[in-house]
Amino acid sequence: MSNQPRSIPENYKGAQSATTYTVKVKDSAGADWLFEKAKRNLLDVNRWQQLAGPATASFKVIDKNNRETNEPAKEGNYLRINIPVVPKAGAGHGFDWVRVEKIEEIREAGYRFIFMRVRPSRPPFEKKEIAHFFSPYATSTFCIERMGRKVKAAVYGRNEKPNTMVRDFFVKLRNMLIALGAMVGFNKPQWKSLVKGWLTHVEQENPRNAARALN
Repeated sequence: MSNQPRSIPENYKGAQSATTYTVKVKDSAGADWLFEKAKRNLLDVNRWQQLAGPATASFKVIDKNNRETNEPAKEGNYLRINIPVVPKAGAGHGFDWVRVEKIEEIREAGYRFIFMRVRPSRPPFEKKEIAHFFSPYATSTFCIERMGRKVKAAVYGRNEKPNTMVRDFFVKLRNMLIALGAMVGFNKPQWKSLVKGWLTHVEQENPRNAARALN
C-alpha cells in the first residue's frame, strides 16, 4: 500500500501538511481491536477535545438543520469548530465551519483504512460566505490505517490557502493571519495531540493490547 492512501487529495495550490502517529501491537487480533477503537474515536468528533487535551480546539457535530447531535459524524454533517485564543469568525456566529464531504472504509487482506474528509463550508444557516480561515479549496482528511500489526492515525491537509472571499475587512485579515499561522505549522500541536489521542486513549481500556509507540 502507498504511504499516502489514494483517498488523500493531490495538492495543487497552497500549503500541505501531514501529521501522523503510529503504534505497533503484538498480533493481528490486537491490530484489529485497536483499529476498531481508533475508528470509533475518529468518528466521535464531539470527543476530540477530550482526547487531544483541554488547550485544543473543540468540535461539535451539527446536522443540516443546524441542530447539535451526539451521533458519530456522517457525510453531510457540519463540524462547528471553536479555536481557543483567536479572533472569532464573522459569518459563522463566532465559529469556523467545515462540512463532511466523504467517509469511506477500505478492507483488504491484512489492511484496513477509514478516512473522513472535510472542507471549509458555509454554516447551515448562512447562504453566502464560507465561515473558515481556509478557502473552500482546502481539505483536511482524518484517517486510521491498519497495516499488518501497525495502526496509524493521521491528518492530511491539502490546498491550504487563506479565505479572503469575505466582505468584512477585519474578518479577511483574521482569516489571513490564522491561515498563514496554520500553513507554517502553528496548528501542528493540535493535530499531533489529536492523532495520538485516537490511539493512546484506547490502550488504557485493555492492557492486554498495550501498544508500543513508533514515533
